[in-house]
Amino acid sequence: MYTRKTEMSNLQPAGSPTVTMHLLTVSLFICWLSFSSACQTAINYKGAQQAGDIMILVIMPAHQVVRSTETDEPGSVWCERFDVRAFVWIQSVIHAINRINSLPTLLPGVKLGYEIHDSCSDVSMALRNVMKFVLMSNSSDYCSSMQCDYVENNSYVKIVLGDMYSEISMAIARLLKVFLFPQISPGSTNGELSDKTRYPTFFRVVPSDEYQANALVRMVKAFHFVSVGVISSNSDYGKYGRSKFISLATENNICIPFTESVSDSENEQTESEIHNIVDTIKNSHVEAVLVFAMESTVKNIFAEVMKQNLTNNTWIASEAWSTSSLISRMDNITTVGQIFGLSLKKGILPGFQEYLGNILENPDPDNCFLEEYIALQHSCFGKGSSDFLSNAKKCQFQNYTNDCSKIQLLKDFQEPLTSQIDFEVTYSIYLAVTAIAQALHELLNCDTEACDQNFNFAPWQLLKILKKVNFTVDGKIYSFNDEGDINSGYDIKWWKANEKEIKIIDIGEYSTSDNKISQHQPFVSIYNKSSYINCIKQCPPGYFKNMTDIKCCYKCDKCGAGTYSKGGDATECSFCESYQNSESGSSSCYNKTIEFFAWNDELSITLLVFCAFGIIIIFALVVIFTVFLRTPAVKCAGGKHCYAMLFSLLISNVDAMLFIGEPLDILCKIRQPLFGLSFVLCLCCILINLLQISVAFQNTPIKSTFKSYLVFPVCLLPQIIVCTLWLVLAPPQKQKTDNGNQIILGCSEGSPVAFWFMLAYVAFLALVCFVITYKGRHLPDAYKNCKFITIAMIIYIIVWISFIPAHVNTVNKFLPAVEMIAILASNYAILCCHFFPKCYIIFFQADLNTEDAYKKIIREYVERTQKKSIKT
Repeated sequence: MYTRKTEMSNLQPAGSPTVTMHLLTVSLFICWLSFSSACQTAINYKGAQQAGDIMILVIMPAHQVVRSTETDEPGSVWCERFDVRAFVWIQSVIHAINRINSLPTLLPGVKLGYEIHDSCSDVSMALRNVMKFVLMSNSSDYCSSMQCDYVENNSYVKIVLGDMYSEISMAIARLLKVFLFPQISPGSTNGELSDKTRYPTFFRVVPSDEYQANALVRMVKAFHFVSVGVISSNSDYGKYGRSKFISLATENNICIPFTESVSDSENEQTESEIHNIVDTIKNSHVEAVLVFAMESTVKNIFAEVMKQNLTNNTWIASEAWSTSSLISRMDNITTVGQIFGLSLKKGILPGFQEYLGNILENPDPDNCFLEEYIALQHSCFGKGSSDFLSNAKKCQFQNYTNDCSKIQLLKDFQEPLTSQIDFEVTYSIYLAVTAIAQALHELLNCDTEACDQNFNFAPWQLLKILKKVNFTVDGKIYSFNDEGDINSGYDIKWWKANEKEIKIIDIGEYSTSDNKISQHQPFVSIYNKSSYINCIKQCPPGYFKNMTDIKCCYKCDKCGAGTYSKGGDATECSFCESYQNSESGSSSCYNKTIEFFAWNDELSITLLVFCAFGIIIIFALVVIFTVFLRTPAVKCAGGKHCYAMLFSLLISNVDAMLFIGEPLDILCKIRQPLFGLSFVLCLCCILINLLQISVAFQNTPIKSTFKSYLVFPVCLLPQIIVCTLWLVLAPPQKQKTDNGNQIILGCSEGSPVAFWFMLAYVAFLALVCFVITYKGRHLPDAYKNCKFITIAMIIYIIVWISFIPAHVNTVNKFLPAVEMIAILASNYAILCCHFFPKCYIIFFQADLNTEDAYKKIIREYVERTQKKSIKT
């Protein structure tokens, strides 16, 4: 529904140039029309009148067709096909106004009058009648004077009641907008009329088609229809209803196999359109056909349906014809199939059935509609009062004596008028008249005994009151919303066939407040057939509906792996959640197995044993090296630097344990950089030890300038910088890897460049150590740390070269195990090749672990070196 509002804090017709031009144009046309017809001749069709203190102009479609004419003279047109049902509507207006006049406290001392005229279901005819009265002054002169300001407009009528059809109401509302002249409709539902920018003076007591489209979609879903064809008239009502329904239906996965439109006029082209529409229905596999059109158009469609012997279809009626006796009384109407529809909320206009039952006994001489009805009764069926007709001469209407086929439905004249009451429409008319009366009650400052007798107010003053009026009918309080609507909801109708007759009954209702349908009985129990020939309507679980070459016709296809479907009317399979999976053709998903390198895994237990054993060895070495700290063997291994080496190996072993268990973000961030820094520290200590030994046995200038303490910052600084940037810019983090039916929990390295640079730098230091140890292979046996460290470095390099393909190709939960093995192998290589030889000397070659022994070894090494030099 449109929600744009017109800000009119001062509701008076403005004198702007645009408005003035509108006023000038309309006034000139009214004057031309009045002088060319009304001022010179009597009105061709007077309608019905009743004098009153305040006059209401009523526009109703008493006839269905305007007779075409060859003359160009305005006013020389006739209306055909008298509609008995619309005649009943007109009588309900008269009765409702008379009932208000009979209430002693609502408008005491004020009599409402009316001018009821026929729109003939035609926009042009409606505008002619509106123009004749809207600007007529209280002087009863049909000729209106042209004005440029209508603030003080003392119009003969104060409000327009009508029309029933949206297209006509919209045309009237556009005209009345110029003068801010109020209009209230008991039947126009087009959603565009809610746009107060375009139609600021329009009110209605029925829901907008915006709600009707919602209700129809809900009804289609309740019947489990998946394919609905749409037919609409070319009128504003049909176009708007079709557009809104198709939009909402598409959102609700309702397929529209075809949309057709048809003109409301009757000619050969329209007959051809209807013929083609019925052909389209015959060749489709549609489950139901929705028709947005006036009843006269629907009648012609059903006539062609029966002519082509198209039977047992399902039809959905818009509120315009869902209770139409014009259609329900057609011969053989039961053959067209099931009919469901929406209708306005119905109620009782008090006393109307009694009034209608007695209307022919004392005919009103000022009611030309009644006069025509009686004339038709007399001419075509020999009924009615000939005395009344002989005395009633002021009404002019077409003579049907020789052609009774011009009557809209002959059968209607053979039924009592009380059997042709549309309770939905008459109740809406009752609401509209009550709203007008209540607004006048407030405008005239009425109490229970009297009202202000100043009736010369301008229509725009009544418009202001209507906007905020509250009135009560049957104990329910009504008011107009900002769009000028009263949203009372809909009843859902079923045309139940009883032998050869149709009985229209309620099977549910739709509430506009919560957009829901309540079913008096399950719709599917009423509708137990399907016209969905050779097509799949619903699929079993694990399958989805897929289009075939026939529009809105489906086949069932199996859902693929990783998707699922509950079946039914699903048009696609739903993807499982990221933590779920499914087999092909599944109706549900199962949770994937969460995998990670757990503490209770056999391999993790084995590695934990190695970690623990390594930690024990490190603490044992700390004790041993502390006890024998001043011995040559310990000094040769690095002395106090051994504590730094052992500390780094301890950290490295503990770090290896962080690769076990469910990964956490904090653990992912620290475990790789921690290994990189700790192992670099260990290699720095080894490098210092190697350099000290190597320099000590060389007689070179570097011997006097070598500073071991500079090795630490030089070696550690690059690794510190890399790890810091890594943690700041792209740190490692927890990640989930989808591996089929498993979700592998692990750690991403964040920046692969930083990760591999860190390992490459460690490898570079190991290579430096290897080169130095290779060059020191001729040193004395007691100082042959180099030989064993060479082995350690070779082991390290082999391990981490092997690590590269293993790391790249392992995508399961054992990837952390690969890293643990590489770390532990590197740690044990250092322990075994650097520390264990010294322990062997300490415990098993104690005679060599003395200063004298080491001096002797050094002396012998120097002597051999000198001899070689002399020989060279």
